[in-house]
Amino acid sequence: MRTEGAFLVSAVREEGKTRFVSIKSLAGMPCKIAPNLDGKVKMLGEPENALKKTGQGEFIIELKKGEEIVLYSGEKPDLTIKPIEFPATDINHWGMEKNIQGMAVIKPVYSDIEGK
Repeated sequence: MRTEGAFLVSAVREEGKTRFVSIKSLAGMPCKIAPNLDGKVKMLGEPENALKKTGQGEFIIELKKGEEIVLYSGEKPDLTIKPIEFPATDINHWGMEKNIQGMAVIKPVYSDIEGK
């Protein structure tokens, strides 16, 4: 999905748990993420210092335009993204009708834009 701040984000959840979150910067802005991963969060990608922990389960990621990282915990996951099926009763014209508990939260960081 595309998020505010010009990021492409993909994730895989299995058995109610987030397995990994992939983030690609399209504009070179930092973002704040709470990936909802169990255990120590690990990273694949460059630069190695892009991930900075800011609080309980929250991180700031500083990527240049075009850079991409993958966040995961535990053993390195299979990074294949596949479509998933939902019961027709849970879907409407705009996507999911219900919030899925435990999904990753992503927010752009506007540290240098008019005090935001």
